[in-house]
Order: sequence, then C-alpha cells, then structure tokens
Amino acid sequence: MMGKPLSFMEKLVGRRCPPHPRHRDTLLAFFADDEGNAVTAAEPAEAWLRRPFREARRKGLLRLVDRWSICGGTPFGRFEPTAAGLVEAIAAKARVKAARQAREAWGRDAMAKAREHQKAVPALDPEAPIPEDGPAP
Repeated sequence: MMGKPLSFMEKLVGRRCPPHPRHRDTLLAFFADDEGNAVTAAEPAEAWLRRPFREARRKGLLRLVDRWSICGGTPFGRFEPTAAGLVEAIAAKARVKAARQAREAWGRDAMAKAREHQKAVPALDPEAPIPEDGPAP
C-alpha cells in the first residue's frame, strides 16, 4: 500500500514534515517543569486533551489536589502527578520538546527552500504586453 503523497513543500524540502507530539505527551508535559519538579495544573478545558486526561487519571498518573470555584461557578480540579506520573511527565516533556524542535527545523528548511525556489522562477515583466487571447494558463 502506498503512503500519502508528499505535499508541494515536502517535495521542496525533500522529506516529510515531522508529526505533532501525541496528545498524551502534550498533556503530561504540563505536569513537569524543566528541572524535573512536579507542577500542579488545572484539568484541561480543550476537548482534544480530555480523553488523554481521563486515561492518565485512570492509570493513576495524576491525583486530585483540590477543587476551585471562581465567583461561585462550576468547580474545577487541580491535579498533580503521582510518583509514576512524574517519571512519565518528564519523559513526555522531552518527547514534546524533541518533536517541536524537529518541526521548527523542518519549517526553517522549508522557508529556505521556498526562497531558493522563488529566486529560481523567473519574475514576470510588468511592462510586457498582454496577448490578445489573455494570459497563458
């Protein structure tokens, strides 16, 4: 089975754009700082992070610290990683950082190749007369 064809920019760069980090890794990366300490965070409001959040709680990686309510609104929970969750969070933070760096490097390469491509394509002369049957398609 053939894979998805390369896009125009992927053909210019010569390789596929690296994928985004997994949602589970993105979620767990919130719970560790750069020094490897545990960080408390509120439950995610984004729909795409709710399922990995439920799975992390079910696996025992996150623990409820307390519930807050702002001006009598619906309370929301603050969570912190357990011991096993902190190990996972540190590893997830490293994976997210590596994925973002790979995407940024690909983007820099794509912009450089696009500039080269623009220089290689001859510019249209604005003074040139337009043919009677219109511009060429």
